[in-house]
Amino acid sequence: MNSNMEKMLEMASRKLGTSPEKLKAAIEKGSFDGVLGNLSKEDAQKLMQIMNNPELREKLMKSPEAMALLKKMAGK
Repeated sequence: MNSNMEKMLEMASRKLGTSPEKLKAAIEKGSFDGVLGNLSKEDAQKLMQIMNNPELREKLMKSPEAMALLKKMAGK
């Protein structure tokens, strides 16, 4: 997994109140029920739509907002 994806997993796991490892396992299994409990129903549905669509995931990762967030998290 590339470092950008790892950083996004770390950030998302903090927001979801879970570990990056659990979030990664959920992504790989396609089962997010255990990690979505802290989100509103609407936010959980949005996340599911993104994670289940490879094109949306890629678009999100390449967005200027995601890139800026990754740079900020990396301290650059």
